[in-house]
Amino acid sequence: MPYVRAYHDTSQAVEASSLWSALSFNSEAFSSGGLHSTATNNSRITFASSGYYIVSAGTEWSLSADSYRHLGIRKNGSSVIVASGRWTNPTGSTANPSLTVTTMDLFDSGDYVEAVVRHEAATSQFVLYSSKYSPFFAAVQAPTTKAIRLTHSAAQTISTGNSYTGLNFDTEIFDTIGAHSTAAATSEINLGLSTGIWLMGASCEWQRAAITTGTYMHLALREEGFAIADDGLFAGEVHVGQQGAGQNTLFMTAQSGEAMASTFMMTVRARQNATPGSTLDILATLSYSPIFWAVKMEPL
Repeated sequence: MPYVRAYHDTSQAVEASSLWSALSFNSEAFSSGGLHSTATNNSRITFASSGYYIVSAGTEWSLSADSYRHLGIRKNGSSVIVASGRWTNPTGSTANPSLTVTTMDLFDSGDYVEAVVRHEAATSQFVLYSSKYSPFFAAVQAPTTKAIRLTHSAAQTISTGNSYTGLNFDTEIFDTIGAHSTAAATSEINLGLSTGIWLMGASCEWQRAAITTGTYMHLALREEGFAIADDGLFAGEVHVGQQGAGQNTLFMTAQSGEAMASTFMMTVRARQNATPGSTLDILATLSYSPIFWAVKMEPL
């Protein structure tokens, strides 16, 4: 089973730009299967054989004047397939901002991925080296072919308030167990059709909006069937707003592992109070927003 965890042993400068820049990785913590080279194209993890792969990346950034930092994973130099972002200074924090992303996709032999970054500060910022956890870039081939990746072709409006809204998915990038329908109940994913341990995640991009300090956007995974609405929530990400309309759109991810019984149904949920009395959209960018993915993890 091919796998790799790579890192870079010095800090890397990232110029101020709205474009994504690929990070370099000159060292490996461990590897098998020739997925990465520390000498040639060391920004890339390249897949020698086709299959479903789980890919992760993480960064710690230098702290500077208030602005956003973004981290993503880019496929074949063109399509970002997952991204996350955060404000550098929430509620006066003095800690260096950190980001991680994880996703799963189907790759052909010769496909490659890169960990990419960008920021909105006025001057260059640094992705810091921190003892093998920043920056890191990792991939492993999934142990099964029971896998799902879904998206949606249109923006979805989320009303303000404390109630969660289920996201719909009208497009199946792949669904090898028939867990989802694009015709009815498109928010539901029936992982219980194949009981056992599943790794899963979701990602989205919220629209640009003027938001107020202390307000939030929230993305979560929910196991359906509980009498109390929020009891089934078991993974999520919250972003607390800091700035007005000049900010970039906001990327979010959520991921978890769960033992799925035959009665388990998953949904992806979102809520926001960033525009009191109004709405925000979750944008449709088919390669990364909104996305639900899951892969079954079985004993090897």
